[in-house]
Amino acid sequence: MVLTLSAMLFGTGSRCADAPPGFAEIHGAGRAERPRLLREHPAGQQIDLYLAAMNKIHPPQLGLADVVAELGKPGAVIIGHKLAGSESGSERVDLSLVLVRMQELNTYDVEGDDSLRKVHEQAISHTADDDWRAELQEHRRRIGWERGRLVHD
Repeated sequence: MVLTLSAMLFGTGSRCADAPPGFAEIHGAGRAERPRLLREHPAGQQIDLYLAAMNKIHPPQLGLADVVAELGKPGAVIIGHKLAGSESGSERVDLSLVLVRMQELNTYDVEGDDSLRKVHEQAISHTADDDWRAELQEHRRRIGWERGRLVHD
């Protein structure tokens, strides 16, 4: 009972139960501290923590995408794999947002990466929800892929 009450009061209950290691600290931190805490983790874990934060912290802290975008190409490779395997529209959008920020912050030339473009296009075509698909299409435009031909494999 005390543990459950403590978890409810301090935000370490069910929101953190299925989250990756390190999430409870990020969840419990203030908005200003979260970017620093996220940067302390290796690339793959950073991306997992970012996805958990986008899913479990409300309102979502969109600026965390910039922290992950700082990873550049190594982060883009991981994001490409995660995007290809994701079956969630919201997760696809969260991953895609990082690609947008990589392009906008010039941490990686996402626009010039044909393999990422193919994965992103497949994510769009496999997203059933109109709103999530529209968001992914907007991300495609922001990255610069809309100017060129679309890839259908």
